[in-house]
Amino acid sequence: MYTFSAPRTFTLAELRGLGSVEHAQLREVTESWLGVDLKPSDDFTAKIRAKAEVDDSFTLSRFDIARDGEPAYQMWVWLDENGIVFHRNSADPSPIRCVNRNFWSVDDSDEDAIAMAAELNDLDPLTSKT
Repeated sequence: MYTFSAPRTFTLAELRGLGSVEHAQLREVTESWLGVDLKPSDDFTAKIRAKAEVDDSFTLSRFDIARDGEPAYQMWVWLDENGIVFHRNSADPSPIRCVNRNFWSVDDSDEDAIAMAAELNDLDPLTSKT
């Protein structure tokens, strides 16, 4: 069984102060969201500001996801309804994506990921914002 933490919200300015794992996760999020390719040295916050036409007060949220009570995943969410699920404390994305509040697996041969996406859909953490 999966459970979500309350979301933690970060402004673009605050994102710059996070660690290297979070920055790698956020580069992946930025590439997926904005359809751009980024090198590890690229400033993803500058790309977000330019391509999404937002300022430093724009926010992204991160949920921690536990499996059977143990922290297992992290999910970054943009525009309150789209996200990527990462393995906890890793730049390695899981096959789970969220688009328009609908979780799905990008790997249709991964039965565990498909089951996880279905369970996450039942929880719908994005509609119960704190």
